Amino acid sequence: MHPFGKWGRIETGYKGSYISNYQDYKSFDLNNNNGGWMYNTYSSNIFDYSQQLHSAYLIYANNIKKFMFQAGIRAEEAITICEQRTTDSTYRSNFFNVFPTIHLKYEFTDRHALQISYSRRVNRPRSGNLNPFINYSDPMNLSAGNPYLEPEFTNAFELGHLISFKNTSFNTTLFYRETDNMITRVMSLLDNGVTFTTYQNLDKGSSFGLELIYAQGIFKWWKINANFSLFGTKYYGESSIEGFNDIHPSWTAKVNSAMTFWKSFDIQLGFNYRSSQVIAQSRGWGHGGGADAQGKRLASYDFDIGLKKDFFNNMLTLTLRVSDVLNTRKSETQTNAEDYYSVTKRWRDSRALFFGASFKFNKGIKPKKKKQQQEFEDDEYEY
Repeated sequence: MHPFGKWGRIETGYKGSYISNYQDYKSFDLNNNNGGWMYNTYSSNIFDYSQQLHSAYLIYANNIKKFMFQAGIRAEEAITICEQRTTDSTYRSNFFNVFPTIHLKYEFTDRHALQISYSRRVNRPRSGNLNPFINYSDPMNLSAGNPYLEPEFTNAFELGHLISFKNTSFNTTLFYRETDNMITRVMSLLDNGVTFTTYQNLDKGSSFGLELIYAQGIFKWWKINANFSLFGTKYYGESSIEGFNDIHPSWTAKVNSAMTFWKSFDIQLGFNYRSSQVIAQSRGWGHGGGADAQGKRLASYDFDIGLKKDFFNNMLTLTLRVSDVLNTRKSETQTNAEDYYSVTKRWRDSRALFFGASFKFNKGIKPKKKKQQQEFEDDEYEY
């Protein structure tokens, strides 16, 4: 990064990473003869996954009085190698892509601003989405990854408005996101009545909506923060399901409450709600393809509680958190097709107790900067 005074700031660099994930799945069955465990070679497998990322980026930022802007571009090469050693199969992919981004902001006052942004983003399939070995842990519901799965790319546009007062702030954002090669699940019904699930790239999907963020200081010791998002989702492609290409509305809400007692004792309460949402599935086997089934992920909600206490002039901090207090963080999906109807329920032991401790040897000193300017410059550049 190099500042040029009134000519702005230029930042450039290189980012490289290497990921290696060696997965040795061993399956054992109970031996009814001696009560011991017997190694199952049929369902055990070894999957070796590696990925190299090489990217170079350039960012230019400047401000002219009340107008600020930042533009950047990143060129990236991603090399992925998947080896399914049990079946002696190797899959390689190499993708080169360019990702531009731009942020524009105008400050009417210190507490009133308008911002426009555009960015291109990437979401790569995980190793579990790529392993082609069939999982037989549930003999009635088989599953496998797709080694030919490609990354999905999203063009994101946002228009934001921020206004704040002494104890209140409103942040309103209109957004539109269009995703190509959308990664989605495929569920097929086999002749013997067994379901088989894998992954494919859907043609295209888009979402657009409104996000509201409201922060309020009720008292000096009590602050709340609420986030509400209303959006519509649309899938593109041929489908035999009525209404598949319609706009499907959904919404989410989050409320957080932070209370401080005795100057150094904090209590935080968090509630999250996600309404039901229409999801898509690709059709059939093979690479690519349109959409031929749709389903719905049912609504869910959860509630968290956190406690924090500082000691020794804020040098020692102890935290205690209980996640999913009501044990409601579960996922239920309904899938509809011409030849079958499926209900899938998934949940894990999300109600848990966490304890943490941290000690600060040197709290350090940070230079002061105008709040909105700091937020603008701290916008994360998409990697």
